[in-house]
Amino acid sequence: MSLFDCLETAIGAREIQTDKARVAQELFEELQSRYAREMDPEAAAALAGRDTKKIIRERIESRRHAVAAQILAARRMDANLDSHTDFKGRNDMADAVPQLLKHRGTSEFESVSAMSDAIRRSLVRGLNDFVGKHSKDLIGRTRAKADLEKVRIELEGRSSGDPVSAAFARGLKDSYEQARLMFNAAGGHIQKLVDWAPQAWNRSIVGRIPEREFIDDLIEAIDWTRVHDPMTGTPFNTPSGPRVREFLRQARESIVSDGWNKVEPAFTVGGKAMYNRRADHRVLHFKPGAWTEVAKKYGSPDLFDASLGYLNSMARDIALMRVLGPNPRAGLEFAAQKALKQANTGASPFKGNAISHAQTQVNRARNMLAIASGAANTPVNEFWASFFAGTRDFLTAAYLGSAIVSSVTDTVTLSFAANFVGMSASRVLGRSVRNLVSGRSKADMERTVGVLQTALNTSAAMARYSNDIMGPELTRRLAMGVIRAQGLGIWTDIHRNSFQMEFMGFLAENAGKSFDDLPAPLHRLLKQRGIKPDEWDTIRATPLFRGSTGEFLVPDDIRHRTDMTPQAAEGLALRLQSIIEEQTELAVPTSDLEGKAMFLGATQPGTFQGELFRSGLMFRNFGVSVMLGQIRRVQGIETAGGKAAYAASFITAMTIMGALAIQLKEAVKGRDPRAMDSPTFWASAAVQGGGFGIFGDFFASGTNRFGGGFAETLGGPVVGISQDIFDITVGNAIQVGRGEDPRLGRDFTNLVRHNLPGGSLFFLRAPLERMVFDQMQQVLDPDASDYFRRQAQRQRSEHGSRSFWERGRF
Repeated sequence: MSLFDCLETAIGAREIQTDKARVAQELFEELQSRYAREMDPEAAAALAGRDTKKIIRERIESRRHAVAAQILAARRMDANLDSHTDFKGRNDMADAVPQLLKHRGTSEFESVSAMSDAIRRSLVRGLNDFVGKHSKDLIGRTRAKADLEKVRIELEGRSSGDPVSAAFARGLKDSYEQARLMFNAAGGHIQKLVDWAPQAWNRSIVGRIPEREFIDDLIEAIDWTRVHDPMTGTPFNTPSGPRVREFLRQARESIVSDGWNKVEPAFTVGGKAMYNRRADHRVLHFKPGAWTEVAKKYGSPDLFDASLGYLNSMARDIALMRVLGPNPRAGLEFAAQKALKQANTGASPFKGNAISHAQTQVNRARNMLAIASGAANTPVNEFWASFFAGTRDFLTAAYLGSAIVSSVTDTVTLSFAANFVGMSASRVLGRSVRNLVSGRSKADMERTVGVLQTALNTSAAMARYSNDIMGPELTRRLAMGVIRAQGLGIWTDIHRNSFQMEFMGFLAENAGKSFDDLPAPLHRLLKQRGIKPDEWDTIRATPLFRGSTGEFLVPDDIRHRTDMTPQAAEGLALRLQSIIEEQTELAVPTSDLEGKAMFLGATQPGTFQGELFRSGLMFRNFGVSVMLGQIRRVQGIETAGGKAAYAASFITAMTIMGALAIQLKEAVKGRDPRAMDSPTFWASAAVQGGGFGIFGDFFASGTNRFGGGFAETLGGPVVGISQDIFDITVGNAIQVGRGEDPRLGRDFTNLVRHNLPGGSLFFLRAPLERMVFDQMQQVLDPDASDYFRRQAQRQRSEHGSRSFWERGRF
């Protein structure tokens, strides 16, 4: 009797669930049909029976692995919520739930945000040389593309004849394998990838091209002897048959939905399992040379982008699974239900409306998860999402050319973050200078901190002011080009890396001390973040890296310890690195996950509300990050006097640097320094220091620096440019209809002046203003001279200053 008949008998006897038996029968028939092409029917049936049992066992084992990992995650969260205390020492579980996503001062457990950064840093650590050679140039083009093609050839298992490219390929393979093993250890299931390169699919393009055309293209491009049928677990071997087309149909759906069509419900209604999310389109093997042709049509043929994008998304998914389990949404719901139960049963220690408080925290955590997982970035309408994202990129390129001037406040946040953990602020700032000018210090930085994020992309720098970087390629390149040209990317990166280096040096300095003998600030930090005395003893026993500029205790070196299990070593290394990542974010704020969730809520790109909120948050990320980070820090100080002293000193320092930023901006605009003897100036300086400089304009006048009102400023630059376009078109038409003289020339000049990509670069702004735009306005606007004179009078009246390069002067 064949396996098929045995299953049929079992169904009749109600010894097996019908749906499970039908799956096994379908698998048996598929294998039997495939084997019958090469052997007699009896042998094919016997082999198909054996392989069906094997595959079913593997599936059960994979599922068991995922379920076990989810249960372990639930147990960790259960214990963490039970032991969690808020700033006031109360067991407020609702306070703990958002901290599963982003640490905010009181939790001892891991958070997705910092863990993702730690994993990403570990995955790209060995790619310094590869990134150094093939990173982006000023306008976003990948360097040495011809040599990059050789790397791809090596990844396919062929020889390019170039030993350097071969070494780069080995480094990438090691990173891919590390990511795979970490993903599987967290509860995932990815088979070993041999001679494989990731693809950078563009889901918009894939979604627009007809399904039949996509399938036909990939049937010809794929090496089917190396692609496994998800049903049978064996290679397809042939490009024909309905299973092949069904496989590619599902792969296309996975690309268009970013893998969410593959998720499975588990543990709770609506839960999303991530452990099998990276199948199908993630593990396609192409024929020699076909990878590039497919990538040109359906995504990006840039191996640099594909590789780093893959590692970045893997780091995100691993962190989600590590903290919340293979089913992150189910894991968060488990924590949410505990918090809501505590509130609804009257057991919450929160003073006030405990139920409302718990619901607010839970909803915020849900929104944070949607943003962290990428689910919140799935467009409802692809066209409008791309259009507005491109508009935001365009405005970033137009408005942020002098953002580096505002970044002088980083010296304050760096100093306070250093002092908070017991480090010397002057040493951190000195390290930044050395990392900029010293080759030896740069070499130590590569060994300790790893790859410069600026070399990977400018995401960290852009995230400080912009809200997303998901626009079309052209506008994204414009925005990144402006960030690079002014030096904001390297400024952000050097400061962040310098802080991390000094932190590792500080750990090395204290490696000889027991946990209780550590400096009080460092002892407090490690204890608050759940590091136990025996774990510190393990950490400090790690061999130090002795560089040219000092000794460093590098967290990633713990991962290579042979006196520990690999899992324990990797876990401790990531925990320590995540602590450093959290402090780095406070030292040089970029983009706060909780802040995004607070402002964006559950909105999605491509909707009216979603795009309006994204415009409103644009250029505010830095200010939100500073505000939230410092609020949490003040809350953590035990005494009222300590809170007041810290807040007062921080606000004073930021206000002073905000005043410096204002004066530097005046110089960039061709103006003399503003008078500093008025309350309005110092109010503007305080707002500028907090990262909301454009709102400081309203202390001296009723409009912002671009002439817009408070409502336009609150709505963000997209609303502002919409008003400018309305004024130049409909507004001028209304004036003509009323018999008034239109201001078409002035409005057109100002539209170009304020929205030219790169026009606000600090070293170009004044020359462009005086030598190009003022001259253009004098030609197009008959009242230009009077307008310039009124502007000068307004400047003297509101700011008590003049222009050293007067308006209209060439």
